Amino acid sequence: ASLDHSWLKTTCMPALTALVRLHAHAFRRLEPLLPNLLSLLEACADQEIEGLARIGVACFRVLLEEAAPRFGPAPWALVVASLRRLFEASRPRSLVDCREFLLGGPAAFSDDEADDHEAASATGAGAGAGGGAAAPQQPTLPAKVPPPVGASVLTRYGRAAFRSVRADGTWLLSFGGGTLYAPDGVCVIGEIVASPVGEQLRPLRDDSALTAAAQAAPVDDGAPRPLPFNSVRVVTQCVVQVELIQTVSAMAARGTLRPLGAHLVSELLDELEAAAAFARNFNADRPLRRALWRSGFMRFARQNKLPSLLRQETTASNCLVGLVRTLLEVADCVEPAAAAKPESKADGGADAAEPRAPLLGIEPAIARKEGLARLRALAQGVVWRSARMAREHAAATAKHGSIVGATHRSSASEATDRKLEREGEAFAPIVVAVLGLAGSLKPDVLRPQLSWLWPLLCDLVAHGSRDAREAVAHILRETVPQHAACLQPAEAEDSA
Repeated sequence: ASLDHSWLKTTCMPALTALVRLHAHAFRRLEPLLPNLLSLLEACADQEIEGLARIGVACFRVLLEEAAPRFGPAPWALVVASLRRLFEASRPRSLVDCREFLLGGPAAFSDDEADDHEAASATGAGAGAGGGAAAPQQPTLPAKVPPPVGASVLTRYGRAAFRSVRADGTWLLSFGGGTLYAPDGVCVIGEIVASPVGEQLRPLRDDSALTAAAQAAPVDDGAPRPLPFNSVRVVTQCVVQVELIQTVSAMAARGTLRPLGAHLVSELLDELEAAAAFARNFNADRPLRRALWRSGFMRFARQNKLPSLLRQETTASNCLVGLVRTLLEVADCVEPAAAAKPESKADGGADAAEPRAPLLGIEPAIARKEGLARLRALAQGVVWRSARMAREHAAATAKHGSIVGATHRSSASEATDRKLEREGEAFAPIVVAVLGLAGSLKPDVLRPQLSWLWPLLCDLVAHGSRDAREAVAHILRETVPQHAACLQPAEAEDSA
């Protein structure tokens, strides 16, 4: 495995990068080969090996950085279509498709039980730290016999080296990309041994005993179930999804999207919204995240907490804020960012006075309609998520906030509160950015949006963070006095 990973760094990455740069340098001659190059990059990015997938996305970014100035409408259509296929292929749908499998049993576990399991594992106290008597052990499959230290074993994810076994029965397996923690060696198929005819696979337990124990063991629907998907591939998909979002964000920051038409920009916005919505719904489904954690997903080195797509959610939301602001600037709905620094014009730079209107190849009327619609959808999704996290944190505080509750506060409850606080702190800047964008709308543009914006502001007043409330106060200071002017004639009549 180490040789394979070294090959990725020493051979695959330089070769693919050189091929991409050759296409960028001689794009006019090699333009007919662009579909083949995009197919190669897609195949590279849609791989189970994280290192290879990262190389595919990185080379895609190099292509956009060096060849995008030479793209015409047809190449841009091919590139956007390729990005859309990559977004769809790398969306980790297995995380939500397994919900019925993991939570469909009649004996569903409670939140407190899941928190107790999680906190006990995080503190090294074992999986049975529930505060009460331990449940009787059910008959299980015969344990695998650990191979010698350093032995080569075959797993569902490829060849690995056996390092050690912990007191709780967890095997430590060394891959080229890190260490895998396998409870009872569940993912190990057998030991690879040398023989006169070559390498052979030797089972690590007796098949007859395995069959007998499987038939005798009762079905426990409330017990953690094995994952119905390849966790290594799902983790790689999560990584690729974030890398693609960052690629689109970098394109927007460098002005690469200037020549795109309205339909291509709309397609990119659709993919970003889908990525943000997928991550938002997954992060809000705490029972599913607990079930995945209990089944072993993401329980390896330096990652012993509930699975989360918080980075995908925040990165996609940030990118959406930037693109929506660009659309609104094109439509002259907000003041351009450069206008906030009038002193830069006195420095004599031509760039300081350069208008922001030609950022995109979109008509202002289309940009206005598209930008306001996207702003509404983004604000509603972000505020809903923020209010939900605030209610969860308030419920947890109310449950354990009394003097008696604080005295007997469990480590699991404290761990839950800390997780909710961390997620809220990471998401707060997104709420502030969306509210800042809404507050920067010109008065004549903002006034018609208050019909849907006002309920969101009320939710944030009740459940928002301090920074979010300050952003709400800014919007109220800008809008309420203008609407209060409508009351002056009525007040004048009353005084008369």
